[in-house]
Amino acid sequence: SGRWSRRGSDLTCQGGERARMLHAARLAGDVRIEFTLYADVDRTVWEAGVWLALKGKFSLEGYQVRIAAGPDGRIELLRQGVAAVRRLDLRPASRTRIHILVTREGDRIVITVNGQRAIEYRDLFPLRGDGIALSCDDEGISFRDATLQGRGAPLQLTFLALPDKLFQLGQIREARDLYQDLADSHPDREEGLLARYKAALASVELGDRMEALGALRKLEGTALEALIPLGQARLELKAERPYEAATALEEGCQKFPDDPVRIELWTLLLETIDGVERAAQDRAAAMYQELLRERWLEPAETAQVCAEFLRISAALGGPARVRDEAMRLLAREKFGVEVRMECHAALARAGMTSDLIARCREALQETLALGLNLPARDRWLTMLRLAECEMAIGDLRAAKQTLSVVFGGATHPSNEGAWARNWLALTALLENNPAQILEILDGEAQAYASTRSLQELFRTILASAAHLLMRQDEKAVERLALATASVPEWQPVAAVLIGQEPLAPLLEFAGRQSPNLAAELYLLSAEYLTAKRLVSQATQLRARAIQVSAGRALALWLVSRRSLAR
Repeated sequence: SGRWSRRGSDLTCQGGERARMLHAARLAGDVRIEFTLYADVDRTVWEAGVWLALKGKFSLEGYQVRIAAGPDGRIELLRQGVAAVRRLDLRPASRTRIHILVTREGDRIVITVNGQRAIEYRDLFPLRGDGIALSCDDEGISFRDATLQGRGAPLQLTFLALPDKLFQLGQIREARDLYQDLADSHPDREEGLLARYKAALASVELGDRMEALGALRKLEGTALEALIPLGQARLELKAERPYEAATALEEGCQKFPDDPVRIELWTLLLETIDGVERAAQDRAAAMYQELLRERWLEPAETAQVCAEFLRISAALGGPARVRDEAMRLLAREKFGVEVRMECHAALARAGMTSDLIARCREALQETLALGLNLPARDRWLTMLRLAECEMAIGDLRAAKQTLSVVFGGATHPSNEGAWARNWLALTALLENNPAQILEILDGEAQAYASTRSLQELFRTILASAAHLLMRQDEKAVERLALATASVPEWQPVAAVLIGQEPLAPLLEFAGRQSPNLAAELYLLSAEYLTAKRLVSQATQLRARAIQVSAGRALALWLVSRRSLAR
């Protein structure tokens, strides 16, 4: 998926959401992957990944090694989409080469970064997919000298290899007998305890509830006691009692916070609620809502639960329900950074409407007051949303101050930096100050010279509008032409603005964007067309902006301001 190119020994991602390159051969068993990562464009942040044991080409079921470079960099291993190990103390620099070696041998995964062992993880229940892939979330990231070696089946069969194979083949009763024999012969060894647990799972499959419970009770007080709630949950799921299963898993997560099995408990809990959602979305929403009240959740888990709850809220009641639920959570969670950031993001996606804008502004100010508890990137995002509120109520002075702080403090290039720059230029446009527009847009220009985000298209439209206001029509057209020459995907927008095409190509391009980005494209294009005195077309785009943004207060205010100006 996405766009990739190969030149010499470099495999380079050329863009595309969740770009992934899958190895053609299916490789089960032990593998060794080695490569050097680097960005061939000037980036301050980027992410790349390696996928192991995938079940399908675009599945998320498997292991993911995620390498994030930049100020918030990290190395982490995810299992079935849930972080199993995270090294926040390792922050790869974005402008250096990073040598990565990933090996999987049996039940162990080892990740080495620049010759130093970073992560070693043992999985009690190794995943059995056979797909291998590389992925990237940013364009211009290269995997150099990438090599993949499939080493076949492990050299040493695991203690439980034979009964595991029987279990997979559906010979459950025979597998259970072998598990029980191994458990009885090695009662104090970890392998024997694991055999005891797997015997319980076999009993679950056979419908022998009492036998399963008896096997699980024998794990009490042992090194693998955390497997008891996992087994109880499997038993309840077999009996089609998901709520009882969820209760057992929640209790297990709380009781065993540092146990390696906790990742299994948490993953199964999310899968259980997902199953409830397929049958009854409102019940799943209630389960996520109750889970959010628990104080044993890890920060990343809190964010995940909040995001899932708001996603289901959108499915149940659309943007209006999302806004209601997000505002309610913000009123309750005064100090929970993760919940507050998810709620602010949901409000931004749903559209901060005129009736909520004052409350949104107050909530954003409360989040900023958390001070050092707020990571730098979260601070910039919060301030950008605050600036939107300030613009929406007509306080341009406050908005300009807020945006200036973000643009001066954010790293460049970054989405936050480009966002602040463009909105700062928009305030100058609203004040009819074309010289200031160009001065703002030229700030940090070199850092963004090779980026192709939609924010750079917005920058080009704003700069071209400034040239029109200065009666430099040729420069306006030239600027649009230069931008689309380097990024052909923008050609439909430029063709409409220059006057070569009717509105249809621009509308089609906007339809492929998120509602908020589409609304901003419409509004900025309308400003350009207004500067060309094409009032009818500008009015049509402003109407579209209000429509796609679902009553977003900023869009309404910008449209009303231009209406009053006319």
